[in-house]
Amino acid sequence: MAILQWMIASKARCPLCQTPILADKACSRHRQAKSAFGSHRTRVALSIIFKNQFYCPYCNEPTLLRLKNSVK
Repeated sequence: MAILQWMIASKARCPLCQTPILADKACSRHRQAKSAFGSHRTRVALSIIFKNQFYCPYCNEPTLLRLKNSVK
């Protein structure tokens, strides 16, 4: 399970700052970024599950989740 989580977390990125939002990075977070249960990653994960959007903890920009159109 940990390997699967690591693989998925490294690919989920903020569309604005391109920082992996679910991976554990040593980057500084935005001063107004909020956490849930003491974790910024938990807040992002819960927001994605329940609201279908999230605030990036690094740039604090809102992002609405939607599918990309596949171009063939």
